[in-house]
Amino acid sequence: MGTPRERWGGIAQVTWQFLNALCDDPGLEVSCSAAGSISARVFASQFIQSSGLSAQWAGSDLLRVARGAAKRSQVHPGSLGNWLSVQGLRVLNRVSSPLAQSRLKTFDAYFSFFAGIPAVVRKSRVPAVGLFVHDVIPLLFPEYCRKVQSGILNRILSTVEASDVIVVNSKCTRRDVCDYLSCEQDRVRVISLAADPSVFYRDKRPEVLEQLQFRYGIDPGPYFLSLHSAAPHKNTRLLIQAYSRYRRCAPGEVPALVLAGGKDVNRQAIAGEFALSPQELDGVKWIGYVRESDLAALYSGASAFYFPSLYEGFGLPVLESMVCGTPAFVSNRGSLPELISTPGQVLDAEDLDQWSTAFMKGETIAKLEDVEISGLHARYSWRRSAKDLIELMRA
Repeated sequence: MGTPRERWGGIAQVTWQFLNALCDDPGLEVSCSAAGSISARVFASQFIQSSGLSAQWAGSDLLRVARGAAKRSQVHPGSLGNWLSVQGLRVLNRVSSPLAQSRLKTFDAYFSFFAGIPAVVRKSRVPAVGLFVHDVIPLLFPEYCRKVQSGILNRILSTVEASDVIVVNSKCTRRDVCDYLSCEQDRVRVISLAADPSVFYRDKRPEVLEQLQFRYGIDPGPYFLSLHSAAPHKNTRLLIQAYSRYRRCAPGEVPALVLAGGKDVNRQAIAGEFALSPQELDGVKWIGYVRESDLAALYSGASAFYFPSLYEGFGLPVLESMVCGTPAFVSNRGSLPELISTPGQVLDAEDLDQWSTAFMKGETIAKLEDVEISGLHARYSWRRSAKDLIELMRA
């Protein structure tokens, strides 16, 4: 969470949702810290302190010095003062601890949502220690990731000890973590993610959808929805190829394929990156970053949602789509079949024909009923997941 909110990735969003739910527990005192760069720690501390949550900040006292250095490093680029501030931050990155050891002695538990277990936590002998492992994609598919990502995940997992609580978000991730750590499955607990009902809900108001389509340049009428990512495991190239095949074979006008997310998307660069012809991009609309207040309308307005990923630790966008009433077509890889078991909506991740046919089905597929949406919110709840985490750490 050490960047502006519009730049948060999935792990930051998940951490924020858990933090909100944990702070709602009247029997729990929550303190926060952040690993990573000093600049990220400063940003995260300021964000938490201004968020209105009951959480306290328990970072190292060196942050007081770092705040000033970080602020000075942003002014007068190229000046001696700026250079000294930047060098000071680099030194602080190496010598500072994410937590003051004196504060750790008062804690009953320490839980990390990503960055491993700091050495200072071990020295302080905190009674309960836990780690959330979201996925192990860099270890299973290093060819999909930058080399540094495998090293980071290896370092994170190397901080785990036999007595630690390990939490994952799906049965698939549990299997993969157990294989990697050579541990029994009962040592790793599955706690599901959820979709915030205040953000993700079925919006049936036609005027809201009309405004959304105008705001993001989506042509009036029906559209299909997916997410834009250049990461190879997201399988975006196959999705575009399948849509192009469907478009060529379909009689008459067809819905556009809207790809949300990403920034500064250039069609020519996309064609080169995915080795696609300009003709294969016909009908595909990139809309970039979508603000949170527009997500319900975007998902609700789509005829269907498509997620052909080759591997997911959980697949949160699929759940978000469904609680907005929009059915999803997903691949048969990773955790995705745990979210959807409907025949015809779980497809071979590499079968172009199946995905092309899925676009045809998407034109007429029925929206989820309100009772189905309620069932999903009952099954996947941030409040319940936070309660499960608290009980697990207490045990």
